Amino acid sequence: EKEGMVTTTGWLTGGIWNYFASFYGHSWLWQGDGQKAAEVLYAYANHASPLYAWIEEQVLKNEPIRENGDFPHNWASAEFIRLAAHLLELDRGDELHLLEGMPVEWLKAGMTTRLNGVLTPFGPLRMTVQVDRQGKTATLEVKPLAAAPVQAYEVTKMPLPIDRCTGKSTEEAIQAGLEGTVILDIVVGEDGWVRDVKIVQGLGLGLSEAAVRAAKACRFTPGERGGKPVPVRVSRFKVRFALREAE
Repeated sequence: EKEGMVTTTGWLTGGIWNYFASFYGHSWLWQGDGQKAAEVLYAYANHASPLYAWIEEQVLKNEPIRENGDFPHNWASAEFIRLAAHLLELDRGDELHLLEGMPVEWLKAGMTTRLNGVLTPFGPLRMTVQVDRQGKTATLEVKPLAAAPVQAYEVTKMPLPIDRCTGKSTEEAIQAGLEGTVILDIVVGEDGWVRDVKIVQGLGLGLSEAAVRAAKACRFTPGERGGKPVPVRVSRFKVRFALREAE
């Protein structure tokens, strides 16, 4: 790690692939070190161009320019937003955790930090953190979560997985010899991506959470009504975990 960034993650030896910072920051966040994740976010921002964009690959700030990627990358901007949002809200299985990685720089006197309808597996999140003018106290306001209603359609075509939607067993489950099937209720949106997941019948040792992740990563052909894509709720969608496949 140099200048808060991980180097040599791409084709430029000793250089940085900027949006790897999002993956790096998320790894710290998942391990419970929100402060380190926030530091990574700031390192990420400090390696943007004067136009607040990122190029594909570049050298470190304190090194002479030699070669770099040749175009701005919207993926980097999207990953920056994703990390910033997850510092404030992070879904951990069937729980939604708030403010695990909120940067201390955002808690200065009079500052307001707000999420306005950020999508989560539990519904859109509306949350405000308001610091008082003296910087001594702060208030947190969270609107009740309500999953976006899905209109009922008599569909002419049900969603179908494009690839196998298989779960990746956890190390704990493999060591314990645990296998089986997690049953979910999911909503497949008009774009073919799963946008809502509820666990109907779960398994322990992290397999329920792994099933939710697998469902969210699975792409479907969308359901249709009269030839037009519509959101469809799929009941009792199964994600199987087999020890043989985990080997």
